[in-house]
Amino acid sequence: MPASCLSCGTPFSTTDTDCPACGGRPVATGRVAAGTEPPARVPGRLATGTVVRSATVRQEPVMDRRYLWATRIGAAFTTAALTVAVLAHAPIGPLLAVCCAAAVVLPLLGAGLWATLPAAAREPGKPWWPWVLPLQERARSRTVDVADLVLKDVTGAEHTCVVTGRLVPAPPEPGTVVEAYGRRDRAGRPAVRQLVLTGTGRVLRPRVPAPARLTPVVAGATAAVWFAAAAALLVLVAG
Repeated sequence: MPASCLSCGTPFSTTDTDCPACGGRPVATGRVAAGTEPPARVPGRLATGTVVRSATVRQEPVMDRRYLWATRIGAAFTTAALTVAVLAHAPIGPLLAVCCAAAVVLPLLGAGLWATLPAAAREPGKPWWPWVLPLQERARSRTVDVADLVLKDVTGAEHTCVVTGRLVPAPPEPGTVVEAYGRRDRAGRPAVRQLVLTGTGRVLRPRVPAPARLTPVVAGATAAVWFAAAAALLVLVAG
């Protein structure tokens, strides 16, 4: 029965055991057994090859430093806009409304960020900590496991892919042929979103703890509120 590669569709000859193009496994044409087909929607393929090694797991902050600087810049803009609004004698009612709204939302976001941080970084400190916590370096205290997964393709070239989080249900053993799917992160590294074991079609995905996923979301929302407040104050001045 004719067969083709599960990954790229390259036809196999009767003597082929692995795909001559990408090293994937053959699959009989027709209906694929349930549970063995790759997901219908996957990120771009990074590499296909045999697992050579997985580097020692390290810890990296889940929040990029750009979130921190965006929040600081937004706070500075808001302070400047508030000063301009007061000097320009902006309508007191709308001015108080903008300030009160920001004063209510920002501490809620600060408390939410505090809840995602590790215990060592949760010291509240001064009474105004919910407002200033997103501006401090300790807002980046939450870290996540990051490992380098090295794959060797059929040409002998090695590809180092970055895995953020813990692979579920378990990392592949050395010698396993896998297809790595994902995209490059902000640093230009090939970041794995999922691995497909070509021998079985099993899918492995990195799992990141919920607090680690929420930290950059809350930080981004905080920066957005600061900039929104600054914009609203400037509108009052212009009006």
